[in-house]
Amino acid sequence: MSAALTVMVVDDDKDLRESVGEVLTDEGHRAVCCEGGGAALEYLRGAQRKPDLILLDLMMPGMNGWEFREAQLEDPQIAAIPIVAMTANRNVKGISAAEVVLKPLSLDKLLEVVERHAPAGAAAPRARLPARVGSTGSVRSPHDVFAGGGQMRALMRAIDWADTPVGPIEGWPASLRSILGLVLGSAQPLSVWWGRQLIQFYNDAYRALLGAGKHPGALGQRAEECWRDSWPVIEPRLLTVFAGGTTTLRDELVVSERHGFAEECYFDFAYSPLREASGAVAGVFVCSSESTERVLAERRLEALGQLAARAGAATSPELACHAAASVLSCIRSELPFALLYLLDEERSLARLCGAVGLEAGCLAAPRSIDLGAPSPAIWPLHEARHAELKLDVGSLSFGVDPLPGGVWPEPPPRALLLPLKPGPHGVLCGFLVAGISPRLSLDERYRGFVRLVASHLSSAIGLSSAASGSETLRSETLRSEIVAAGAGSAGGIT
Repeated sequence: MSAALTVMVVDDDKDLRESVGEVLTDEGHRAVCCEGGGAALEYLRGAQRKPDLILLDLMMPGMNGWEFREAQLEDPQIAAIPIVAMTANRNVKGISAAEVVLKPLSLDKLLEVVERHAPAGAAAPRARLPARVGSTGSVRSPHDVFAGGGQMRALMRAIDWADTPVGPIEGWPASLRSILGLVLGSAQPLSVWWGRQLIQFYNDAYRALLGAGKHPGALGQRAEECWRDSWPVIEPRLLTVFAGGTTTLRDELVVSERHGFAEECYFDFAYSPLREASGAVAGVFVCSSESTERVLAERRLEALGQLAARAGAATSPELACHAAASVLSCIRSELPFALLYLLDEERSLARLCGAVGLEAGCLAAPRSIDLGAPSPAIWPLHEARHAELKLDVGSLSFGVDPLPGGVWPEPPPRALLLPLKPGPHGVLCGFLVAGISPRLSLDERYRGFVRLVASHLSSAIGLSSAASGSETLRSETLRSEIVAAGAGSAGGIT
């Protein structure tokens, strides 16, 4: 190619128009694309720099190719611009064109035609600057796909894409620019994986999903590198996408640092094909929606059901604690460790009757705790006699080893101490020490779940005490309920 040309493409077929524009751009020309004769004339009459050549479709709605050419020849400012007519109709009488190219087009042949009709003295080769013209005739640069507000648009504008596998923006196909415009304007977490290397683009909502652990490194990164842990599950599904189908991935674990810590999150992902103008699959469109609340709710509901069934069937308080420990051992992603203490009849000594995640008798799980001892125990159970107590376990000393994080590598940052009381006015019978997951926020839903664990366990202890004939606990519970009822009646006298 000896010179870079400005070529106007006038065709009402959007796919063909954009395909021709992309090919011209790839060859270093400047493509100005118009969707009809009227838009093309408007652009020509207002543009300071006129195109060197016009590729003109003849059969267009509105102003067709013949009418455009007639109007062009009547305007001395644009009459000299040569045209190459493009048509599927072999009857091309009445059109004055430098050459006629029959559709369907061979893009290679079209390039030869463009080169052949390049005016003498056309501009020397220069940086590629394709543009498209809409119905109003306004020129849009490919860089406009990143125009507007938002952190991701700003970040994408700052990247030199020529140094990435997708190459300079000027060379991107229209299909990629179009889908990126849709993605960046959406409030739903969306991502594009482009090319066989699956280079990632994503919007602001998806950035929040990734968190600081992956963003901004994930932008322009191969999807396989970003999602290495999940890739054995994702990769087989992509075979379906590149074959032209769609596929989904439900409740996939995503560890996100969107709230300043590594958080256990779950998402549903839908993968769909993205096609080039030729129809070939060129990438993957990833639509995601968060399912964390549903996954956690279902997991917790299942655990509470098991706890009610198994601990509720116990025939003694000790067996109820053993059964509860067995259930809690299955949800260590929720509760990395748990200790179950029962009080003796004097309610001054707490005995360990169930341990999850900790070995009974270790520094963090003493076999007994004297509630009246002058030196406070590792777990201040005496402070949780009447109400729930939250502890920052990082301030406590458990020896050399940190507390277990359950299925997570980090130790739990906090623990909750809850009193166990059968019934609404029951007598204190024990304590639950529950380690809090390092990968979940201790919000009201999480606190409510731990409270329900304590409530179910308290009920199981009360039922098993009745079944085993524990007169002390039953009589104390009854006395406590009578006193509470009397206090309530007295409080109602005016």
